[in-house]
Amino acid sequence: MTICDKIIETSPNEVHLFKEGVFWVAYEQSAYYFHLRKGYKPTKKFIKKINCEIVSVGFPQSVLPSAELEILQRSDTHIVLRTENAIDETEFLDWKSKIKLTERQAIKQNDDVSFTEKAAKLDIVERIKTFDLSNATPIE
Repeated sequence: MTICDKIIETSPNEVHLFKEGVFWVAYEQSAYYFHLRKGYKPTKKFIKKINCEIVSVGFPQSVLPSAELEILQRSDTHIVLRTENAIDETEFLDWKSKIKLTERQAIKQNDDVSFTEKAAKLDIVERIKTFDLSNATPIE
């Protein structure tokens, strides 16, 4: 399932969760809902494929809130839950606009050294220290 499939327009009374690795992830309005209810930290990324910014929150299976909300649909990789109140589109857009865009760290290159040579010279310990674990998938 692509990001395009995951951010399709939904009912304002539904939230969608998608299984990604060991986490469940909510996008856009669903992310807003879980941020309000549970205080989960949102991440905002620019997705080139669809040319827009996407907000998401993720959490492990152990805190899956399905017991609190009515389950409308469930599979191994997708859950649809009914919310008690409709998600306000205006409030969501205001919230989304205030979130800072996450930027990946890039290795700066000198004019005399190629990108590949620069990356090869970077000490493995430094690479581990500077790895942005909060924005990485389990595979990364």
